[in-house]
Amino acid sequence: MLRAMFKIVLVAFLLASMAPPAWADADEAWGAYQAGNFYVALKEWRRLARRGDMSAQFNLGIIYSEGRIVSRDDAKAVQYWRDAANQGLPEAQLRLGLAMLTGRGTRVNLQDGPFWVHKAAETGLPEAQHNLGKLYMTGLGAERQAETAAEWFRLAAVQGFAPAQYNLARLYRDGEGVSQDFAKAAEWYQLAAAQGHVRAAYNLAKLYRDGLGVKQDYEAAQRWFGEAAAAGFSRAQFHLAKMYAEGTGIDQDWELARTWYTRAAKLDNPDAQYELGHMNELGMGVERNEPEAALWYRRAGDQGLAKAQLALGELYRDGRGVPKDFGQSVVWFRRAAERGDAGAQNSLAIRFLRGEGVPHDPVTAMMWLTLAANHGFDRAIANRETLARTLTPDEIARAEDMAGSFRVIQ
Repeated sequence: MLRAMFKIVLVAFLLASMAPPAWADADEAWGAYQAGNFYVALKEWRRLARRGDMSAQFNLGIIYSEGRIVSRDDAKAVQYWRDAANQGLPEAQLRLGLAMLTGRGTRVNLQDGPFWVHKAAETGLPEAQHNLGKLYMTGLGAERQAETAAEWFRLAAVQGFAPAQYNLARLYRDGEGVSQDFAKAAEWYQLAAAQGHVRAAYNLAKLYRDGLGVKQDYEAAQRWFGEAAAAGFSRAQFHLAKMYAEGTGIDQDWELARTWYTRAAKLDNPDAQYELGHMNELGMGVERNEPEAALWYRRAGDQGLAKAQLALGELYRDGRGVPKDFGQSVVWFRRAAERGDAGAQNSLAIRFLRGEGVPHDPVTAMMWLTLAANHGFDRAIANRETLARTLTPDEIARAEDMAGSFRVIQ
């Protein structure tokens, strides 16, 4: 989604033809706003806007778009921004363009929207340059051109605009629009991270951890994961926890691992939820607690994490932490199997062979074993060979046809 973050600002210039006393009026309105005299500021901005003051028009647009002081009115915000944009105010041009692209306060317009964003970007406004780069990356309102996107990101990045530095780093990391260069990716991530850009800090940590574009440095990885984790970024919390759990370049610390996994899990990070389940199931760093393991596996499984679905299916199959229930084990094995998990496909096949939770069906079992065997799953390969000796050629052919028609659920 295209979005830009603005604070209400008083533009540092007015039209050359504007009478000098307007400066005092504008300062008075801004001073009133800063002092909390919002209605005084609103009255003054309205008066100035009627006189054609583009900074007042822009600020009124912000007030109406965010519902400050007045009831939110996106259409009125767009009108104020249009008035200011037509006078050449870049910030208003950008806001107007984004409104047209998103259909907020006006109809979606994929021609005029990019036009206004481009017009603002040409003035050197870094937020506009960044948003124009995003348009070229997504192909929204223009042909997708990663090279052009990189150029606009760079123009904003060299002005110190952290989101553009982050996106330029991503292009260097992935080799999109520029030649892949992990060192340059690290440089731009570093600049953005130093400004508090959370995702940049997270990605910089991964480069340090893996030694891509920088000398491998686990302490730096830990530090940058920690920066992003402290800001509430769940993926950083997960990777920081994993470093503590595995002792990757730092001292192993199960307590810190559990702490960070828990923080990420409470933010619905499925990988962290799975790891908490695994720790509780096996008693790693915590007292063994299979009911707690089942709880975390379920939360991750509900989000579609196949390995958590498989783990929960095994608990139901064995009656550990939950009542033994072959029907429920089949439900969870099937969910994981449909997502392409070979272990789950093998386990589901066995349920069909034994008639546990499902009717006995060796052909369907053969289908799931074939899929798992195609992934190189050793137990499935052995099970398939054993089952094949009991089936007719026609049954094997039907199972293979079923396997050929299977499509993984994403």
